[in-house]
Amino acid sequence: MKTSMLIIVVLLVAAVTAGQAQVYTISDTYIGGDPTHSWAHTDVIGDYRYYDIDGMNVKNAGNNLSVDIFTSFVSQTSSSEIWSDKTHIGDLFIGTGGWKPSGTGTDKYLSDTSSTNKTNWDYAVLLTPHVPTINGDPIKKGTATLYATKDGSFIKSNLGGLDPNQWVYRADQYVQFNPATNAIPLIAGTWAISDSAFTKNGVTYGDLSINFDYSGIVALSDQWAFSWAMTCGNDVIQGQANVPTPVPEPSTMMLFGAGLIGVAVCRRRMKL
Repeated sequence: MKTSMLIIVVLLVAAVTAGQAQVYTISDTYIGGDPTHSWAHTDVIGDYRYYDIDGMNVKNAGNNLSVDIFTSFVSQTSSSEIWSDKTHIGDLFIGTGGWKPSGTGTDKYLSDTSSTNKTNWDYAVLLTPHVPTINGDPIKKGTATLYATKDGSFIKSNLGGLDPNQWVYRADQYVQFNPATNAIPLIAGTWAISDSAFTKNGVTYGDLSINFDYSGIVALSDQWAFSWAMTCGNDVIQGQANVPTPVPEPSTMMLFGAGLIGVAVCRRRMKL
């Protein structure tokens, strides 16, 4: 009986902790394939007020995964500057077998492009609509749809599939995903923009928050790679975070515990 009660207590603790969030931070230490022009060896191409990425938080709570990208870009999506550059928000790419970039943190991954990066980006989270769609766009939220990348094609920052009139400096980075006509969406979540998450060095940073249930993802390891950029590739963030395997819902754990209590009671009555 004591052993059964101990198991029940452990299960109840697990049920409570299952819903507690774990946050992993990816700092923007990535530059990627070095651009030409006068911006060589520069993290942000252009004005920091419009194109800087400060970092990314990856958080899991139960089976929910949320990715928060802190960037000055999303605080400016309604500006005429963003509109005139014809730059849109990018999609989120996920690799569940670890991050395998070309280069090292010491050299800021300056040799890393979609061609040299060995990460298997096996999932894409498609953010629709891809704002801004009009000058002064008021849209601040939409749908985040998870796809397996084998069911579509990558769009790069070298104008592949993008507006041929937009400005692009850091080319050959994955920025958006184009699902095939018959592609099956795995799950639909949400995305939303908070215009003012914080201010740093006089620059206002917004929060692009992406949320979805990740229990349907087949992972190769707990070490997941993440990549995001605006379509111009003026700044790119990549890195790795620990994402635990999805856990049973707390209600399931409680039912399991109740079942064990019933078994323990029956055994005691039999002994009596």
